[in-house]
Amino acid sequence: MTGDGSYPVTRKGSGSTATLKAQLRPNLAADLTDQALFDETVFHLGRSLNKSNIRTIALEPGSAKRPAAAPKTDAVTKIPLVDEVDPDNLSSAFASIRGQTALVVGRVENGKVVFSPSKGPEISRDIEELISSASRNDVNLVILETDAGRQPGGRNWLWQIIEVGGLKDASKAATVGDFLDALAARRGGFQLQSSRDGYGRIQIAAKSVDASSGVASSVSNALEETVGHVTGEIVTKAAEIHSRDQSAELELDGQLIPGVPTYIQIPYLVSLVAGVLSWATVRGWWRRIWPVAEFTGPQSRGGRALRNLPRELVFFLLILPIFGIPALLWQFAVQTWASVTAPFRWFHRRFLRREV
Repeated sequence: MTGDGSYPVTRKGSGSTATLKAQLRPNLAADLTDQALFDETVFHLGRSLNKSNIRTIALEPGSAKRPAAAPKTDAVTKIPLVDEVDPDNLSSAFASIRGQTALVVGRVENGKVVFSPSKGPEISRDIEELISSASRNDVNLVILETDAGRQPGGRNWLWQIIEVGGLKDASKAATVGDFLDALAARRGGFQLQSSRDGYGRIQIAAKSVDASSGVASSVSNALEETVGHVTGEIVTKAAEIHSRDQSAELELDGQLIPGVPTYIQIPYLVSLVAGVLSWATVRGWWRRIWPVAEFTGPQSRGGRALRNLPRELVFFLLILPIFGIPALLWQFAVQTWASVTAPFRWFHRRFLRREV
């Protein structure tokens, strides 16, 4: 059980080799080995899925150097279209989609991701290079692993559009967990394993539950790829997510002004509200610090306001939040003193003060 709910738990094995697994979704299970990582996994699976921020990137030589900052969407489904990027610029391409999610499709082998564009030979990139670029540009990276590495958005030999199997259903999901669950349904389920990437990042690896090795598995994978090539569907066998961890995501969610830390925004806004509540006091102090300029000769109301504009901007942006809390405390102290001394002042006026 976590703060986000409870999940069925299954036990496999016995004694010291026993393992516990939690069923987080119908097709998603996670190991119960580390409480902190399990909480991170549950948090990320429960995150709302903003499909306009998921950018499916296809590597095609001669394409754009970077995807546009905002995605182009299908007129009917409103699902973002595939962004074609030149493979020589893949690492730098993430700079234009800062804060979004980049989804790439390829074959993973020996620490590299191998891509098969619609034209030309296969291309490979180091996984660490992609992860580092995503981290550097604050991009959540999703790697969908396939056997062939064919790129979405191209054309197969029947001139059908090549699509990621289950991606349309996954794009309609409400949360990240639903997204992975829709992809896992094609593979009989995914087993989730989480680890920390460092620097406020986390990795969630989703691998097929029924993944096996040997001749039967190779024949099955070859058959899937052959069918997929005919139908225009890319079969996803595993997925890797590299994203901000829970604390970093919550920090980002709490920012009203992007890029400004909450430990600056929250005190500023609290002081600003305090300044509004103690408006008369702060305004009086400000008049002593920077008196209103007096202008001689005929001046229109707009002209006087324009001349006083720098003074008013300094007041609203700096003085009001800086003096807000001290002024509110001073105002509270004055009112408290007036309330405490009210009976004495009344007694003095009623019985001690002599009328002339």
